[in-house]
Amino acid sequence: MTDMLLAWAASASALIVVVLLLRWVAGRRISAGLRYGIWAVVLIRLLVPGSLALSVTIPRLPSWEPPEDPHPVRPVSSISAARQKQQNFFMMVYLSFLLMNDVLSIN
Repeated sequence: MTDMLLAWAASASALIVVVLLLRWVAGRRISAGLRYGIWAVVLIRLLVPGSLALSVTIPRLPSWEPPEDPHPVRPVSSISAARQKQQNFFMMVYLSFLLMNDVLSIN
């Protein structure tokens, strides 16, 4: 019990030192609302003596593996590399045309 009380006091003291250093470094550059908010964190730490660790555990889900596919899909290799490049080029031209059309129609 004494160890927990010492740990609580040490952490609250360290938090107060951090807030004081922050105020010294930042000075009047931080708003009054933010300064009150920082001190509110210290106040909450002083009012809650213990840690807020939850004792709720998340149950482990059973491992699942998907069933084997009875009809695996095989890649189609009937399109040649040159034909694929040609299709990619025309798709790029078409998409750039659509983009240009949208840009010009905004005005």
